[in-house]
Amino acid sequence: MVINHYTANGNPTLVTNDSANTAQEMYCNYSAGYVAGTAGQGWVASRKAFDALESLQQGIPSKEAMVSQFAEKAGHNRGIKVYWQEQYDVQRILQQGREHTWKRISDFFKSVFK
Repeated sequence: MVINHYTANGNPTLVTNDSANTAQEMYCNYSAGYVAGTAGQGWVASRKAFDALESLQQGIPSKEAMVSQFAEKAGHNRGIKVYWQEQYDVQRILQQGREHTWKRISDFFKSVFK
């Protein structure tokens, strides 16, 4: 059985006889990192949360495998860029609203005190 895999930087690789379901794990890890990033959560807090979940699932204090951490970090890097772009867009829209409101107020006072 041939399954498409993607490395942390998005390059496709092929894996045969993937009985360990690593493809699904990597997609899930990438997605978990992406969701944390788009929520604006920092990498250190995300890493601690991921390790806490791993510890809960294993029943003992533990950390995730490095391949899982790399996939989560790649997803987080992508997600945090989306988060900051959204923050920039919101601030730009708010600034445009302030400028529009100030112009309307200014025009009103100019018309009143002619």
